[in-house]
Amino acid sequence: MENEQMKKELDYIYLVNKYKKVIESRYDHLEIRAKEFIKKQGYSDVVILNHSMLNIMIIDYFADIDRLKEFHDIEHANKNKITAYTVYWWLRRRPLQVITDQDNTIEKANKNEKLVYVNEEFATSLIIKDIFNLNIDKDSIKNSVTCKKYIEYVFYYLKYRVLDAKAIEWVLASAEIGQEIGKIQVNN
Repeated sequence: MENEQMKKELDYIYLVNKYKKVIESRYDHLEIRAKEFIKKQGYSDVVILNHSMLNIMIIDYFADIDRLKEFHDIEHANKNKITAYTVYWWLRRRPLQVITDQDNTIEKANKNEKLVYVNEEFATSLIIKDIFNLNIDKDSIKNSVTCKKYIEYVFYYLKYRVLDAKAIEWVLASAEIGQEIGKIQVNN
């Protein structure tokens, strides 16, 4: 057991040495995104970003990505793989944590229930940003019934379905293909 733990720690040291700058960049990016999310959603008084869990999540992510790169003999992971494995490990490690109940009154029950799924809500925002990239007008997304329904479905999937990074990657790839098909139909 002790040898296994030492080997795991050495693996982490190897990952940190191999991906140091990328790990730091990914950490900073996710920290900023999470803090902006907390503020935008009005969760500042009740949700924190647990930095220890974020560190573990990022190392787990890089361990998976490193294995995939080695197995497939690739230098870089594509954006769908990056998002999928980020979301998967985010939901496994749950770095957003509720620090207190907002209120025990019935009026606040919906908001308290929503806090149970704060990590799924954040993970949905990561997926949606990847699918609806910066080239699409954000107001169009917010005003589209179809987009809203899709976002609700992604959120539902993350809350209630068995997750694995490959399935999330497939969803992202399918959405990408759907966008391309939509462009072809518009041009014809």
